[in-house]
Amino acid sequence: MCIRDSLYRAKKTLKVCLFTISEDRLSGALIDLQKKGVDVQVITDDQCKDNQGADIETMAGKGVSCRIDSREDAHMHNKFVIVDDDILINGSFNWTYSAVTKNNENVSISGDKKLITKYTEYFDKLWEEFKQGAL
Repeated sequence: MCIRDSLYRAKKTLKVCLFTISEDRLSGALIDLQKKGVDVQVITDDQCKDNQGADIETMAGKGVSCRIDSREDAHMHNKFVIVDDDILINGSFNWTYSAVTKNNENVSISGDKKLITKYTEYFDKLWEEFKQGAL
C-alpha cells in the first residue's frame, strides 16, 4: 500500500506531522480530503514553511488546519501520519519531490493499535504546544 492510498482511506481524521511538505500530489491529497469532510491537521517545521515549493501555506489557505513549531532553537523533525486512528505511516520520508523520485527513504505502514495510540498522544501534545503557530 502506498502513502496516497493510505491517506485516501481516511474517513474522519488525518493527523500529519512532517518536517517539510513540498510534494504537490501528497499535499493535494490532504486538501482534497479536507474538502471531502476529513478533519486534516498538519504540523510542520517553522523554517521549512518558507522553503522554495513549500505547500503549508497553500494548504492552510484551502482550509487545512496547519501549525508550525514555535521553537527557533530546534526543528520539528518528525515524519508520521495517523489515518483515522487505524493506520500509522512512519519513516524517514519527507514529502518532497526528491524523496519520491530519488532519495533512499524508508516508510512503514502499520495498524498496530498500541503504536498508533502512542503516536496520537504525541501528536496531540505537539498540536497543543504549537497552538501559537496556527496558520
